[in-house]
Amino acid sequence: REEFPPIIKDGWLNDLGRAVLHDAQKLAEIFIQSMSYRKTDGSKRDVQKLRIRLACVDHVQCPRVHWDDVPLRLVCTLAGAGTEVLPEGRADRRTFQDLMAMPLERQVALNSKEWNQRVSRAVSHRVGQGQGVGDLTPVPDGWAVPLKGSAWQGEPGASPGALHCSPREASKRVLLQVDLAEYL
Repeated sequence: REEFPPIIKDGWLNDLGRAVLHDAQKLAEIFIQSMSYRKTDGSKRDVQKLRIRLACVDHVQCPRVHWDDVPLRLVCTLAGAGTEVLPEGRADRRTFQDLMAMPLERQVALNSKEWNQRVSRAVSHRVGQGQGVGDLTPVPDGWAVPLKGSAWQGEPGASPGALHCSPREASKRVLLQVDLAEYL
């Protein structure tokens, strides 16, 4: 179950690999517990398959504030800057819906800074505050953050998801992500 290639069987890489496997297993258990809720029709969600993704990232993957079209995503930054979350009280959901309804060519014309400023209530009323540094809350590295997605109640788009984005500064990061396999 925990076999590694010969090159990393001995030494610190073996220990690192075992630690990551342990973290992945714990996150999977937390994820399954989080997903065991009753759906609106009274039935219980049955978690059959998970996808666990370990990624080394050296660029800003998702610079725009967005939600994911999954029921739930659990993200843990093992090293580097953590995912940034826009607290619900700072989110302008109406503007976000308006942006998503715009033709794709108009969406693309907005840079990430403009997009994020429009989605954040507080930034839109303050001048010169950059990209919303005070509004986006960074998740500390090593912490797992469950991000409710738009498919929480069933189909993607059925409910508003947690608004979040990658850290604004490009840096090397190691991410561990857990999703329901059926939504990928």
